[in-house]
Amino acid sequence: MKQRPSIYWEKISAIDYAYVDDAGHPLGDSFYISARLSSRELNDNFFVADFGKMKKELKEFIDLKFDHVLWLNQDKHRATQGNGGFNVVTSAFEYSGPECAFFLYHKDPLQTLQKQIQSYLDQHYPSRQFEIHIGRTDTKSARIMRYTHGLKKHDGNCQRLLHGHRSILTQLDASVPSKVIEFIEMQLDGKHLVWKENITNENKDWIKISYSSSQGQYHLKIKPSLCHILPAESTIENITSYVGHLLKKQFPTLQGRLYLREGLDKGALIEL
Repeated sequence: MKQRPSIYWEKISAIDYAYVDDAGHPLGDSFYISARLSSRELNDNFFVADFGKMKKELKEFIDLKFDHVLWLNQDKHRATQGNGGFNVVTSAFEYSGPECAFFLYHKDPLQTLQKQIQSYLDQHYPSRQFEIHIGRTDTKSARIMRYTHGLKKHDGNCQRLLHGHRSILTQLDASVPSKVIEFIEMQLDGKHLVWKENITNENKDWIKISYSSSQGQYHLKIKPSLCHILPAESTIENITSYVGHLLKKQFPTLQGRLYLREGLDKGALIEL
């Protein structure tokens, strides 16, 4: 059988999202989407597709549908519709927001993602086949911190209250012992990072977080054990500043530098 012409595109987009684990807790994660694109034949310019134009359009579609959203398995935690958005309830949290803040799927999320991207290509680039590949930059020995958050004042998709990141903690100086990384993980891994200004009510059982942004209204009711309250908005700049303050209190004589990523492609230094 004749092989179809194809091209492989690495890291079309980086996806930062939240999902619900088996305990009903929200967790952050991040991965790259790469892809093999094939066609029955080359176009008049001897390409499978115009790389620059198509990659830009495909990234915009992927980011719109799958990035900075809550990925929700409808077979385990069904979202109900109302007030122009969705609402979901688990044993650990209740969350409501506009439809654009959710990616709903059944069984296999990557299979659903593949089908939706292929449907987009069928409409805009007929006769092209898309095969996705998922990747990350961390190794098995990498120290990972997974958190969720939302940025109320962000004009873009970071405003979505329940999205997340898979963040790598890196020691840049040998003077920083591994127990420092373990301390940061213990404090923040698996937590929803919330600016205290966005808390509307709290008691021993629940913390309620609400705000309105350009894409709509967001409400989250979550167990206190799954939250970490910050004195400022949970941007990576403020997170690293806050972590530096915690480390100075816990390890007064510590000196050195750490690098905390927000997802895969950016981050900030913690200098002690």
